[in-house]
Amino acid sequence: MIDNKFEISLPIWVVWDESIGDVRGFPFGVYVLKSDDSTELPVFTDRDLAATFVERLGLHGHSTGKISGWDKLILVAGLLLLSGGDHVRVDPAPAYERGRWTAPIEWLLGKLRPGTGTEDR
Repeated sequence: MIDNKFEISLPIWVVWDESIGDVRGFPFGVYVLKSDDSTELPVFTDRDLAATFVERLGLHGHSTGKISGWDKLILVAGLLLLSGGDHVRVDPAPAYERGRWTAPIEWLLGKLRPGTGTEDR
């Protein structure tokens, strides 16, 4: 679990599923990790990490997407909650131990909310 000392700021990057996103638009194309017991949103602190994740997982038809504003972050958080998830994975590697870099979505929203000095400049 990530502690409160971990710093993150906008912009962040997500994985974009082109087959869904190109039809339904934002935020529906944002990729979420689903397993039998969890649904989590992978978020990345830079574009290269997101691109490496897409490449190593062999996610054909996927690319990276930049989230640079609070309004878009709220939409992505809503999509996660509607998908049955409530946690984010920060900078996940494709071979990844659950729990090491996970946090509740509220942690991410608290870190990136307007007025915290983390807004995209």
